[in-house]
Amino acid sequence: MTKLSWLPNLEELKGPRYIALADALESDIEQGELAHGTRLPTHRDLAWELGVTVGTVTRGYSEATRRGLISGEVGRGTYVQSDAGNRPHATPMTWPTSDAIGRNAINMASNSVPMAGQEQKFADDLRELTGDPQFANHLIYPPNVGRADVRRAGADWIAQTTGLPAVAERTYVTSGTQHALTAAFHLVAKPGDTVLVEKLTYPGIKATARTMQVRLAGVEMDEHGLMPDSLDAACRSHHPKLLCCVPTLQNPSGSVMPEERRQEIAEVADRHGVPILEDGIYDFLNEHKPRPIMTWTETPGFFATGLSKAISPALRTGFLITPEGQSDEMTRIMAATTLHAPLLMTELARRWLESGDVALFEATVREEARARQVLARERLKGLEFSAHPNGFHMWLTLPEPWRPTDFARAAERQGLILTPAESFAIGRDTVPFAVRLSITGPMTHAELTSGLDIVANMVRDAPPSIGVVV
Repeated sequence: MTKLSWLPNLEELKGPRYIALADALESDIEQGELAHGTRLPTHRDLAWELGVTVGTVTRGYSEATRRGLISGEVGRGTYVQSDAGNRPHATPMTWPTSDAIGRNAINMASNSVPMAGQEQKFADDLRELTGDPQFANHLIYPPNVGRADVRRAGADWIAQTTGLPAVAERTYVTSGTQHALTAAFHLVAKPGDTVLVEKLTYPGIKATARTMQVRLAGVEMDEHGLMPDSLDAACRSHHPKLLCCVPTLQNPSGSVMPEERRQEIAEVADRHGVPILEDGIYDFLNEHKPRPIMTWTETPGFFATGLSKAISPALRTGFLITPEGQSDEMTRIMAATTLHAPLLMTELARRWLESGDVALFEATVREEARARQVLARERLKGLEFSAHPNGFHMWLTLPEPWRPTDFARAAERQGLILTPAESFAIGRDTVPFAVRLSITGPMTHAELTSGLDIVANMVRDAPPSIGVVV
């Protein structure tokens, strides 16, 4: 028999064999092990090699087709879907669709910042800035890694709010926190390297890894975040270049890692010499507590944060703290990616950091998020979910037989956009039956209530039957 183009290992996968087959396909596509356009083995050949029935492979391929992973052509065979952008959960950049959000659907897919006076602050301070006699100084090319006064303001803010010994020389200005995370990846990883992440991780990290051809390996979590034993095993198995995690208001679970667990994670990472990249973008929602994991690590690591969640994504101002000696490499990375963060916006950020306005915005946004959580918990009463009392989102468990993508597509038909678990999942394990509800996406409480009611009614009703072609 000819050597197969793809032969999965289904032994460690849970659930029915046909679901395991589809899960293995999805994982290998996401990890870059199966290129788009690859012709897959015939049903009969794959069934023979796996020791399953032809019907099992047929059902597995049908499930993968339903997920948008593969497509079949009569007389030509079955191929990995060449257009990844058509996959509903390929990356957060392609799903949900931009024409749905903001036009005819309620947006519960984006962890947006609830507006609480930011628009007026932007208008007033931009007017003041343009009236500055030195305004022309803000219209030139700044240093790639950020202007010195902005770096100093960012370092001082991080030191004051987190307790980290941040200094301007190791604090770099980026175009938002996503850019900071990507820059850190570039500093330590190259194509083919492995980076450890939470088993359910922020989709932006998956997008970065895919673009860089870096492999992601998931670490198991519990209600307190990363599990030390699982991290230890992953370090021994994968020899990773980096551990990337969100200890405070983890996305999507909403968990906050307690201080004792942070110390345990730091000890495991140090034992293996693995640097940690900590995403602190949601720290302010828990009033910047507990302290970052970097507080206890000896291995030099990274801390990324920004103002997109506390003020506005339009500000496009983030910060990355790195180990010593990274200035030249960061200059190269910034020059190759965005050249520099937008100068007008970083000037506003500097002014607001130094004046204390950022702290005021953080408090206001926390209060609005808390109010929305109260509303959401009331509308979803009796359903199973996890969420932080000040969090921007809720992680909703779906009852059987709902699958996350089916639920998301059914919701979209009712005018609601949300994010299925597949967008966050890493590895071949069965994707949890869950969806993320971003309660700060809707512009008003009334719109949020409408979206929550759609969700609640869908969960309590049986899903439409979905046939499998065999």
